[in-house]
Amino acid sequence: MSLRLPDNLFTAHRLIQDGESRFRLSDQYRETLLEGSEVRLPAALPDPELPPLLAIPLLVRHLSGMYGHFVRMPDAARRLDSLIQRIALLSLRSPDGCIAAMLLCSSSEPSAQHAIHCALLAAHISRSLAWSHSEAKTLIGCALTMNLSSAEVQDQMDRQEGPPSTLQRQLLDIHPLLSSAMLREVGINDDLWHATVLMHHARNDAHGYAFGASPEDIPPAARLIHLLDTVTAKLTPRAYRHGLIAQQALAALYAGERERFEPRFLTPLIKILGVYPPGSFVELENGAHALVVRHGASATTPQVVPIKSPDQTLDSAQPGFHVRRAVAMSMEARHLSLFYPYWR
Repeated sequence: MSLRLPDNLFTAHRLIQDGESRFRLSDQYRETLLEGSEVRLPAALPDPELPPLLAIPLLVRHLSGMYGHFVRMPDAARRLDSLIQRIALLSLRSPDGCIAAMLLCSSSEPSAQHAIHCALLAAHISRSLAWSHSEAKTLIGCALTMNLSSAEVQDQMDRQEGPPSTLQRQLLDIHPLLSSAMLREVGINDDLWHATVLMHHARNDAHGYAFGASPEDIPPAARLIHLLDTVTAKLTPRAYRHGLIAQQALAALYAGERERFEPRFLTPLIKILGVYPPGSFVELENGAHALVVRHGASATTPQVVPIKSPDQTLDSAQPGFHVRRAVAMSMEARHLSLFYPYWR
């Protein structure tokens, strides 16, 4: 893989190419990032015993705090490693609860939320694919840091009306290169990690942020992260909109409406989420609305809890409780606490 820097003054002030597909921060830009007030360390990681719907918003806040001071944190690599381990453990203990939290919890820190959600899916799918511990760790780390350099800009754009400014567009254009350089700045030199971050927007047709690469240059981990990045953006609710119903999001990916994704990654992702993923809402044949809490005996017969009877679990395979259709709904945070016990 041989990538090259875009030839413009904006990039030249921020990045230097230091070998084949290796990039580092310019001295000028490093000084800019190191300026500012004293480093404020992020809040501690949440108790590992917390249910996912409580733990994941705290993980989002933790990562957001890291984003704001990443290059200036003396132990950034160690803190990132601890976060990777916590996400892997949470996904292993409560995979259904993690998916539910993705669909139910919104945040005022969308970039960090998106990264945490991608990382949770990365942990889950790496187990399905029987990837090694080292590969899984790298994949989770890539999900957390692929947008490291653009998190602030993306949060700004989430709140603003209208298209990105010229400065925002320029930062977005080089964010894979800049994120890789920031990782090297704190001592992360894993080649697969960097290759995946550099190529996480590259498409199979070599469009996207390819920086001169050809399709055969794209590592499998980057292809997988690109898929998780895409599906997470479709599914995750934002302050101004619901997430897409899983059936709609997965159908669009399967049909290849914008680009073709590899079946070796898309098929296990579809199995993980299912027709009615935990955290999604359905209408039962009796007309009641219910929350899906876990997968059932088949793809179309999940275990559900009626919204008006949060202490009652139903098997939608039983007569009278069949799922009629998926519905787009949201739930206020104060009501979510009624459903925490289903994902402990």
